[in-house]
Amino acid sequence: MSLSDARRIKNIVRALAKNELGWLVLELGMQWYLPITKRLFLSQKKQVHLALRIRNVLEDLGGAYVKLGQLLSVRPDLIPHEYCEEFRKLQDNNPPLPYARIHQVLKEELPQAHFQWISKKPLGTASIAQVHQARLLDGTDVVIKVQLPEAPDAFNADLHVMRFFAHKLNRRGGELGFSPVDIVDEFERYTAEELNFVTEAQNIDAVRQAFSHSRTVILPKVHWQYTTQRVLTMDYISGIKLSHFLVKHTSPILSHRLADAALMNMLTEGTFHADLHPGNILLLPRGKIGLLDFGIVGHLTTEQREHGILLYKAILDKDVTMVVEQLYGLGTSTERTQKEHLTTDVAKVLHASNNGNIEEFRPTHIFQQLSSVSRNHGVPMPIGLVLLGKALVTLEGTCRQLDPNFDVIQYSRPLIRKIILKQKTPEALTKRVISKTTTMAKNIASIPEEALGALQTIRDGSIHLQFQDTDFKHVGLDISTSSNRLSYALLISALLLSAALLVKVGPIWNDYPVFTTIGLLVAICLAVPLIVSILREGSTRFDPHR
Repeated sequence: MSLSDARRIKNIVRALAKNELGWLVLELGMQWYLPITKRLFLSQKKQVHLALRIRNVLEDLGGAYVKLGQLLSVRPDLIPHEYCEEFRKLQDNNPPLPYARIHQVLKEELPQAHFQWISKKPLGTASIAQVHQARLLDGTDVVIKVQLPEAPDAFNADLHVMRFFAHKLNRRGGELGFSPVDIVDEFERYTAEELNFVTEAQNIDAVRQAFSHSRTVILPKVHWQYTTQRVLTMDYISGIKLSHFLVKHTSPILSHRLADAALMNMLTEGTFHADLHPGNILLLPRGKIGLLDFGIVGHLTTEQREHGILLYKAILDKDVTMVVEQLYGLGTSTERTQKEHLTTDVAKVLHASNNGNIEEFRPTHIFQQLSSVSRNHGVPMPIGLVLLGKALVTLEGTCRQLDPNFDVIQYSRPLIRKIILKQKTPEALTKRVISKTTTMAKNIASIPEEALGALQTIRDGSIHLQFQDTDFKHVGLDISTSSNRLSYALLISALLLSAALLVKVGPIWNDYPVFTTIGLLVAICLAVPLIVSILREGSTRFDPHR
């Protein structure tokens, strides 16, 4: 472990202690990273409001940790719903970087002069990039998103430390309600995409294509000749941010216009903007709407989109059987999936609005809660559907700020009915049959080749069996541990026997035979850790299997 890693670990441990998570520090055995004065006052009492305290820890650490929380806020398939709600409050506030450092990145990525001028005052700064307004040589006004010089190294270092903590926390995954290692794996994939601006540019083009038939929504055009992995250049769209407009105004007409365009995009296209909050929406002349920030974009296959529409309709109708059927169609059931228990929990979610606050159980929120339910029962939703749920929740919240009387059901039902009827037209059914027939034909055609390959493998004697069960993964470790214990026991027995045989053999020191005394002391030194190891066997805290 490097010195910088040790510093990062120390910062995390101090943040945990500061936010009354000392019991977690003790259970992880990391109290040694704290000053002795703070170490003495660590409490083993488990505090309530764990989600709030973890959010405070992420805010104290900043940078990659805030990004981690923001990712998790839209992933109820990874963490419980209450954590998602709490992490939505995280803000990515970073002080602007001096323009000289931004200019250095631009020189490295775009060596030739491509801009008439670049504003030295940033439009915004986050943990990964800084955004500046500029003008191309042909007079086109653009914005350039420039990656901060230290971002990749800082994020990779933080990921290394996150993985260190994740493995320590993993044995507590059942109690926490999520898998820390799975979360770090997903964050690593997400960070790789975030640090590659080509991916974001591709997302912009995909969403722009999805809205190509809309007369209401405007998206920036990517200037690919001035875009690299570290620099993203796109059109500058001049308008009023909806968040500023909402300070003094409401507008039912604007709410309906946004809902019509966005719902049609989300439910009928394979790519959609998943984060339509007021800060990402611009009000443009002639009633048009501009969209910004394409960090969260959802992608759906045709089959996932069809299942998603039927799932949303089942939620509107509170049809428990249909919801469970669609969850099975969307997810991949595992050996721990019990359909009866899943049906019971789905029924609880769907009918909660009959006994509680209706505002908390609107169809869009239910869609997200079902992500958590399906995850808990081993039927995880595809990431595209999870983001669709997030997109619907965010869109509804924005529309209700514009119009407090906005009813998502009123706007959803006619569109859902129209889409489902369209899916049942002869043309659509024929297209679906042809698609499935083509897939089946390809699978059938590959059977002989795969069968011959399997027979060849059997004949060559090169069959490899791979076990996924964790008990099998640790058999080697268990055998090694048992062998070591047996060796220790034999050595201790030999020392005790030798000590007994040499009890009357010199030399003698203060009436004690030296060889016997040494033998007994060495035997005791070996016996103590052996006994402790045996007593710890099966303990959740010390068992590496858990």
